[in-house]
Amino acid sequence: MQRLPKEIQEVDLSKVQQAARINLGSFVAIQAMAAAAALTPETIEDETAEEADSTYLCFISRGRDSQASDYFISALGCAKGVASGRATKNAIDNVAKFFRDKRTLKSFGYKAKEAVIKYLETQLAAGKSARLDSIVHAAVAHVPPDLVDEIAGLKDYLNSEKNKVPDDFTVNAKSLKEKTRIKGDASNWSLQFERGALGKDPAADVYYDEGRKKLTLSNMTTELIDVIEKELLARIG
Repeated sequence: MQRLPKEIQEVDLSKVQQAARINLGSFVAIQAMAAAAALTPETIEDETAEEADSTYLCFISRGRDSQASDYFISALGCAKGVASGRATKNAIDNVAKFFRDKRTLKSFGYKAKEAVIKYLETQLAAGKSARLDSIVHAAVAHVPPDLVDEIAGLKDYLNSEKNKVPDDFTVNAKSLKEKTRIKGDASNWSLQFERGALGKDPAADVYYDEGRKKLTLSNMTTELIDVIEKELLARIG
């Protein structure tokens, strides 16, 4: 039987650290958590509990569609460590924060966040994973060309050690649902809020008093408070 030569791509392991970001603190914490779990095997896993991240090694991607980081992950046999629920939540929240923190982008924040949610919903429905490049593309779709410099750092911001949005992750249905909005209106008002903000605890951002059938809104922005107070002040006299 004739054997054909096969091309092999080699990795210089002496320089692999140049393409990676290693968090030793996270590694030690993860090892400690694993040891503690081994000592209490009788503990029953709660499906509603917060998922734990197990990431301490992150390969830095600078290529299209994360090909570089994908190669290292596959070649070295790494497992993806950021929990899907956390990754889904981080992607949505940190896109919103990136836009909110920049004065020139603030007015585009709502559309950016909704575009990311729509993309994640599409991926979830299709049974496909979410890609960081596609999240960034969705977020900046409504930003005018003259502000291109303002959005240049979005991918690195999301993929940073602090914000932990991986190059590729499974969309978590529960976390995504919490970020979709409940909408309602009456003859003289309308409102919308994230499902995750609703609660029966008075400390919730949107508190529902089941007995009185009333909603109480908290954590209002300074801008909204100013508008309300100015309107009420104008009615005096």
